[in-house]
This record gives sequence, structure tokens and C-alpha cells, in this order.
Amino acid sequence: MEIVFSILSFLILLVLAVIIFPVFSDTAASASRRTINSIQPLINLLFGPQPYAAFVSVILSCIYALIVLILIYFYFEKTQCQEILFFTFFVLSFCFESFRFAVPLNAGLELPRIYVIIAGRIMLFGRTFGVLSLFAASIYAAGFEMQKQSHLILIIVTVSLIIASGMPIDALTWDSSLNLVSGYSTMTLLTESGIFVISIISFFAAVFSRGSKQFIRIGLGSILLFFGRNLLLNSDTWIILPIAAGLMGVGTWFVSSRLHQIYLWL
Repeated sequence: MEIVFSILSFLILLVLAVIIFPVFSDTAASASRRTINSIQPLINLLFGPQPYAAFVSVILSCIYALIVLILIYFYFEKTQCQEILFFTFFVLSFCFESFRFAVPLNAGLELPRIYVIIAGRIMLFGRTFGVLSLFAASIYAAGFEMQKQSHLILIIVTVSLIIASGMPIDALTWDSSLNLVSGYSTMTLLTESGIFVISIISFFAAVFSRGSKQFIRIGLGSILLFFGRNLLLNSDTWIILPIAAGLMGVGTWFVSSRLHQIYLWL
């Protein structure tokens, strides 16, 4: 199911990319401010915004989701464990980055603003859903037990919907990575970072609660995923993209390969 969703998202993304390509540069140049990420202050001093970097970052996000989901399917097809399930949801959340294309699509087709706002809320839902899914994977690794996974999935979906539907979004204001400017953006960033930090700590705590040193690498991988995701989703210069892709690739390999070792015989 996840693979089908990612394939459809990628195909739709390619169609949208062709439509918006002629107007993408002008749309990105109309950004109200530079994007925000973990190394952006340094980037601002050295580089100006490069419009098509954001274009490529959206495509890379969907390619990442598609490739990793296929690999998870083949390597974990017969493995049933909560950590892998929720890590799969985290990877799936990158498909929602395609909704960033609503901004240039609106510029090219002059869509009603409500469509842009809806797209922004869907993207925000995807990001929240992804962070909470990784958090769920980490607490399961640390020893949390809930027999019915569907209950936790429902909680994650509900919380994500509440946050996405309640966040004020300005359809006429976006940053240089095509993220619509939303209210409480600083609070959202801090909350998201806090959840990621708790997730990282939980993975390291699993070394003691589960008695497996494999979780050390999983914890390290989650750190790389934190920075890689932050850069990939908020990039407006070419130099950030290979750094983000490298961090995401290595982080994903650390997490998935160690989980594979732990649950190899299950």
C-alpha cells in the first residue's frame, strides 16, 4: 500500500514538474524570506538563493521515499515489528513534500487561494505525521508496549490533523524553499526538534532496555536523519542538496540495516 501511494505521488509529481517548470524561477524569486535550517545562517553569508534548488529538493524527497519503501518491502517483507512499521510511515511522509509545488502551480494556473492553503495543510500534516511516526518507532524500541498498533496510528493521525487544520497559513507568503509561511512557525520548529531529540534519546535508551548495542547505530542514524531531513526540506542552494542526501542516505542505512540485524530471525 505504501509503495503504491509513493509511486502515484511520484508520477503526479513528474506531471506537475513539467507544468510548473517555466514559472518556477519567478515564483521562487518572489519569496518573502530565506528559508530556515540548521546551517542557514552560514549559507546566507556565502550563497544567495538558487531557485531550482527547492525544485530538486521536492523531487529528491519523493525519490527518497519511493526507493526506501521498495527496499523496506523486499528486506522486511516477512518481518513484523512495530519499529519497522512506524519507520516506514516516517519514510512515507516525504511523499507529502510534493504539495510544495502548489505555490508555483498557483502562479502558473492562477488557482483559488483556498487550494494553496489546503495543499499547505496537507504538507504540514505529512511532516507532523512523519515526526510522530519516528517518535513512535523510538518508544517501541525503548520498551513501550501497545498491543493494538491501530490505536497509536489513529492517535498520530488525529494529532497531525489537529495541528495541520489549526495552523494559520498565508497563501500569499512563502520562503525560498517554497514552504508556505505559517503562524507559530518558531514554536512548530522547536516542537518538532524536541520530538526528534526525544526520539534519539529513546533509541539510545533501547541499548539498555533491550540489551542490544545495535541500537547505538540506530540512535546515530536518527541523528543523521534529523539533520538530513531538516536540510532537505528547507534547502534553497545547490550545496545543501548533496549534504542532505548524504545524511539521509547514511542515516536510513544505519536505522534500517540495524533493525534488519535485530529482527533477522523473527
